Order: sequence, then structure tokens, then C-alpha cells
Amino acid sequence: MQGPIAGYPVPKRPGLKFFPGALAVGLTSAALATLALVEAVGHTPWLAPLQAAILALFVFGAAREVARILREGTAAPGFRKQAPEAIAVLAAALATFALHARLGLSSVAASSLVGFVASLASRRLGAAAFCGSFVGMASPLAYETFGAVAASGALAGLLFVAAFGSFDGFGGKLGTMALAGSLASAFFGRVELHSLVIPGWDLGLEVVAAASLGAVATVLLAKVPGIDAVRASSLAGLAAALFLPALAGGERGATLALAAFTGSFVGMSQPKRLRGIVPMTLAGAVSGLVFLFALPWFGGAGGKLGASAFVASVAVSSAPAVNGFRRAE
Repeated sequence: MQGPIAGYPVPKRPGLKFFPGALAVGLTSAALATLALVEAVGHTPWLAPLQAAILALFVFGAAREVARILREGTAAPGFRKQAPEAIAVLAAALATFALHARLGLSSVAASSLVGFVASLASRRLGAAAFCGSFVGMASPLAYETFGAVAASGALAGLLFVAAFGSFDGFGGKLGTMALAGSLASAFFGRVELHSLVIPGWDLGLEVVAAASLGAVATVLLAKVPGIDAVRASSLAGLAAALFLPALAGGERGATLALAAFTGSFVGMSQPKRLRGIVPMTLAGAVSGLVFLFALPWFGGAGGKLGASAFVASVAVSSAPAVNGFRRAE
């Protein structure tokens, strides 16, 4: 959730100027959702229609948002006044990668810690730093150097500015920008991404449940005074990173922590997008499905968890039943 930044006005600008940023966010997540559908067809054919519906709802919702930007324009302060945000993205990416790849923290714990500390240090830069922390979750097996991560962080920072005012209120937008920057860096830097195997449904059901719980936990934490969306998601991520590996054991627990962190991004959605526990729980479950079926793709790139949450948030928000539920409240 980006919005007006305290300290300077945000004049109305033509929507066309910010169309590339919105398009990059939409296309990155659409590609992930499409690849997840391809994997669903091969892995669990009876779930393919559901995954197809998720993709269709996402495309509908994303197209509607891009059309709104072109029609109404969007408010943005311009790059010079948002340079601190772009720098915060880059700095947080490097800090998270150092904690994760060099000091041995899990990627979820490192990202959560950087996001929480940054939000305490600066409310204005908290979201930007959280975005950068997702870049820094990159696997050192793929992004071997700080230079490679810095390139991803710089590109994600530029996109953070370019996409200002688009898709506001949808959980997972920050991660989607991180993924877009990471993939662009991988392409130009010839980084070799890897593929993970989709687990069986003994673990798969637990992943979906963990993602739902992550979404609900974040919503509840955000109701506590002084806890904003970034802090709530960070706290949910820290709890998942600390307790799930201990409870479920090793690799299984680490996978569940990733799923819970994915769901926590759904829980960052604003009420104008997803209102109430029922839509949040549903969107959390959907993010778990996207997370599962996207495992073979973009392995090692930071931001994929957030992009999975973004697909789920936009798709569920676009569902007619959820729109009716929101109006009824």
C-alpha cells in the first residue's frame, strides 16, 4: 500500500505516464498465474478449472485497474521526490540478502526483520524497504553476488516509483514489483534460475492452510494500535519463521513458513479491496494454490511470494460473490 506521501503535494498526472509501471506489475503477475495454470493441468488436472478461473478473474481485475489509470490518471510526486523510496528499496534488498545469504537467517526471517525495523525507523519508507526486502530473499545459488542483487533492487526501485498509484490496496503489489525487478536483472545478467518440485497433497493442503492462516493473522495484527500493514505482515512472517520449522521440522516447516508469509501479504490488502475475514481467508487459500503450482518457475528470484499473493488478492476481489459480500457489509 502506497498512497499520498506526507511532506509534499501529489498533483494529478496523466494516466499514460504511469501506464508502463502498471503494465509491468500486471504482466509479471499474469505470467506467474499463467504458468501456475500450466503446472496445475499437468500435476492436478481436476484443479485446473479452478486455476483457470483464478487467472481469468485476475486478468479481468487487472485490466479494469489499468483502464482506470488510463481514464482517470493517478497522483504521483515524480521521481525526484520519490528518490528516497527507490534508494530504500535498494538498501533493504542488500541488507536482507546479507542477513539471509551471508549470516544464515532464513529468507522469511531476514525479510520480516528488515521490514519491521524499517517501518519503525521511517513510516514513509517502510513499504519501500519491505519491497526491497523481498528482492533480498533471492537464493544465493542463483544470485551469487551482491552486485546481482543490487541490480534487481535498483530495477525494483525504479518500478516502485513508476507504478505509484496503480493497484493500490491490493496485497502482494510490493512483492510483484520485487519479482519484476529480479526477473529483469536475471535476464540481463544471465542469472540461471532453478525449478522446484510441486509437493504431494499431504504437504499441499498444509501449504494452503498456512497461507490462509497467514492472511488472517496479518489482518488481526493490523487491528492492534501502532501496527500498520507492513509491521503486521513482518510480525506474521517472523512468527512463521521461528515456530513452523520447529513444529513441522526442517524442510517441511520452511515450506510452510514461506506459505504463511505469502498469505500475510494478502492480509495487507485494504478493506476497499478485500473486506472481512471470509474474503481474506479465501484469498489466502488461493495464494497458497498459486504458490504451490508456481514452484517450478522463477526459483531463486525474490518477490515470487508477493506476486502469488497479488494474483490471489486481485482475483478474489474481482469475484462477483466477494463483490456482493463487500457491498452487503
